[in-house]
Amino acid sequence: MFDITGAVVAGLVGGAAMSALLYAGIAMAPGQMKMNLFALLGTMMGAKPGMMAYVMGAMMHAGMSIAFGVVHGALFAAFDLEGDLVAWGLALGAVHW
Repeated sequence: MFDITGAVVAGLVGGAAMSALLYAGIAMAPGQMKMNLFALLGTMMGAKPGMMAYVMGAMMHAGMSIAFGVVHGALFAAFDLEGDLVAWGLALGAVHW
């Protein structure tokens, strides 16, 4: 059975984990990792560089994370996967990556 709330929460958790790893990498090696994902996404939406672009990018990333969580959850439901969901989620995440 498809649980939309669980899929949304899982997507947000996965997106937050990805963002935490990205920004931890930037903090550890700022000279080598110059891309600010949230700012980049925000400027792609038309905002001028700055705080508004950063916030817009964070919102866009959260929206995409929710979409991917819902797609993964729908695939789990479509293929009737009920066990080892973490392993299946990692496998689908690897395909997405």
